[in-house]
Amino acid sequence: MDTALALSEKQIAELKQAFLLFDNNKQGVISSKELRLVIESLGVPITELQILNMLEELGVHTQSLDFPEFLAVFTDWEMKERNKIQEYTTTFELIDRSGKGFVTVEELRKFLVSVGESMPDTDFEKFLKDSEIVNQDNVITRESFLSVFQ
Repeated sequence: MDTALALSEKQIAELKQAFLLFDNNKQGVISSKELRLVIESLGVPITELQILNMLEELGVHTQSLDFPEFLAVFTDWEMKERNKIQEYTTTFELIDRSGKGFVTVEELRKFLVSVGESMPDTDFEKFLKDSEIVNQDNVITRESFLSVFQ
């Protein structure tokens, strides 16, 4: 993957700075455990399991990463996150066929049933309450819908 296509020079410089902060012994490498700390220091929550899966998908089987490897891992992960957001945006647009920027609870319910994701009323109501997705106007905005999946 060509990281230059995915990241600006400023982003690469910020990543380099974060990388160097965690390169404690100044050997130009960080451990896979430190990788999680670097990513979290950039404001991105990530689990140890996500780190391990990401490294495995990229064929990284070492306990340490140099900056180019780190950059490749981070870029790959960031692109996957962007793709997820695009998928959820597309899903919202499928529900919001009129393009008004919000959907009703009933429209969401009908959509879920239409894609085979029906659930008991009590579970659906619990999801709505727990996610705080419905606003004071009793609708679900694009922003609140997307926030559930971030």
